Amino acid sequence: MPPLDFVIRDTVARAADACRTLITGPTNELERRRRFIREQRALEKSLAQKCRNDFIEAAGITPKAFLKMAMQGLPHPHKSNIRYEDESATFFTVAYKGLGYRGDYSINFKDMDFEGGTVKNTGAKRGVGKRMFAQHVVSALYFGLSRVNASASLELGGYTWARAGAYIKPHDVPNTSYRLQRRLNAIVDFLDPETYSNVAELVMLAKRTDLRKIAELNKILPDIAPVWEHVHQHEISMAKPYSFYRDRKIVKGDNMTLGQFLLLGLRYEIYFNLRDPAQMSRLERFTGVPIRDRAAINREKYPRSITKRPVKPWLVMR
Repeated sequence: MPPLDFVIRDTVARAADACRTLITGPTNELERRRRFIREQRALEKSLAQKCRNDFIEAAGITPKAFLKMAMQGLPHPHKSNIRYEDESATFFTVAYKGLGYRGDYSINFKDMDFEGGTVKNTGAKRGVGKRMFAQHVVSALYFGLSRVNASASLELGGYTWARAGAYIKPHDVPNTSYRLQRRLNAIVDFLDPETYSNVAELVMLAKRTDLRKIAELNKILPDIAPVWEHVHQHEISMAKPYSFYRDRKIVKGDNMTLGQFLLLGLRYEIYFNLRDPAQMSRLERFTGVPIRDRAAINREKYPRSITKRPVKPWLVMR
């Protein structure tokens, strides 16, 4: 706490400055600051109007109508907006937040590309995060896009996305497979030879569905916490200790499933092929949201009006 005499002197000085401003008017510096703020607000207002007009031209729907559709089913929405990423291209970011959650994703109408962005849920309702991402996919389907890209985070994403049925991007397969093999070797004593052989084949990631099959390995690894901590100390970019998952009740006590041990804490790039019926069915079961039906209803309820058609969307040839 500062000395009392300093507090008194500081208070008197502040009062003198305030009186001087009232008597002589604002200083040149204060006036320049006020003028800058006015100009900044005017610029933001003009950009907001331009952004709105450009979004309507590219999307064929007003931002207000789209945001209402995009946040369908999410609890207590507080704020949402659409902003420019690049004024020279039809590249927009949709950002929103509500009670205990917030998220964002990007839509590039020029390249017909969709980035899944971030999903953060700190509220009590754990299922909100799944519904948030489901709405991202609903938006992509509404615009006729064929693919959604996203990144698995270091905390839960590697395991969660795999359970959702995501496909790992080809360029990330070698590195992810190598890290999975290292983790598998760390728990070889916990597995019988047949199980080890089957899992060793899966971690090669030779098939797109192998990632999901790894996540579904529900064999319990008892008292695995010390082994996790050892791997945590020696694996690059493995950010979270075992206590992080135990405190959040993601794991029970010192036990983990085999799928959790292999995938929690991994980072890799993933995608969803929206024209793959099997993958979409898996995603709908995982999120509990009828994504395709909801997108179809939205297309009828919010018809698009496009005067200038964007380029033909690229297809996923796999």
